[in-house]
Amino acid sequence: MFVPFGVALGATGRGALLGLAIGLAASLGIELAQFSIPDRYPTLGDVLYNGFGTSAGVTLHAWRRHLLRPDLRAARRLTVAWCTLGIALVLGTPLALAPQLTEGGWSARWTPDLAYLGTYAGEVIEASIDTIPLRDGALAASASVRRALLDGARIEVAFVAGRAPERLSPILGLFDGAERELFLIGVDDRDLVIRYRTEGLGLRLGRPDFRVPDATSRWMVGDTVRLTVAAIRHGVRVRVGGARPRGSAAPAGGPPTSPDWEILRIPSARAWALLMYPDRLARRRGQWLDLAWMALLALPLGLWVAPKWLPLAASAWMAALLIVPGVAVILSPSGWGCAGVAAGAFAGLAARMWLRRGAPTRA
Repeated sequence: MFVPFGVALGATGRGALLGLAIGLAASLGIELAQFSIPDRYPTLGDVLYNGFGTSAGVTLHAWRRHLLRPDLRAARRLTVAWCTLGIALVLGTPLALAPQLTEGGWSARWTPDLAYLGTYAGEVIEASIDTIPLRDGALAASASVRRALLDGARIEVAFVAGRAPERLSPILGLFDGAERELFLIGVDDRDLVIRYRTEGLGLRLGRPDFRVPDATSRWMVGDTVRLTVAAIRHGVRVRVGGARPRGSAAPAGGPPTSPDWEILRIPSARAWALLMYPDRLARRRGQWLDLAWMALLALPLGLWVAPKWLPLAASAWMAALLIVPGVAVILSPSGWGCAGVAAGAFAGLAARMWLRRGAPTRA
């Protein structure tokens, strides 16, 4: 997010090293200010990322002519580098979404009161994973619980429904000895939310959640609700009260399941969510964000790839969005992502023609 700031600095004549210093100083000021902002936590990683983002923006401004109108050799190199980066992002998404469940000292929390989340007004009656009870407090069999969770065991939760919360509020959470959230089932407004600790969190990346929209709309305050959640081997599978939530449909593919299971996965084009995940915006506008993200990534293809090779390059990106989910079952194919690739490549080609109109042809 500091890249545009770096571009602005570059336009004023600053160099990359000075831009890095200014970006680090500005980011440090922002992080220090977060000590006085509720629910915000300053980190050294954010300072470094923002500093390098500023430096990258300054560098992009310095190279703008070479990027917008490269010669033939430079265009080929840029194309190979950008295609490699784009496909790496698609392939890296499932790696960042892999579970990172630390060992030792696990505890279960029933409707926990956490500073960074809301508090659910309902009451848990019982919870278990396979035959292991998940009572409120420390778990004696934390190693067995961890192994069962990674193997896709079923978590059963029975609770008395409360009113719809204004923000994400946990019903059941699993935490390690360092009080890190490992697995959570909660409610956000009328959505049922499931999430777990991912490998991406170790890199300070975002953590997309799995949602069943409007799953709680049929619950009345005081109703006894039974949830069954199976994770994480084949995506996240949910069964609410023995029936699929109203208006939902299980996507094709995946492991054999009975008709009352809802299978939740993340679209393969949603790598943007690893950078910043605005949960409710993602819920309401997620498909459009998928399209915009892939269009942004594909736009340089139109600028750099020779028009006769552009359909092949765009098809390779689309194939990755459709094929990768077959291997990484936590993902689902993304038609919106494919549409974004096509739109971005076309927009890049249009920009290329406009930039070179009336200019000497060098590529």
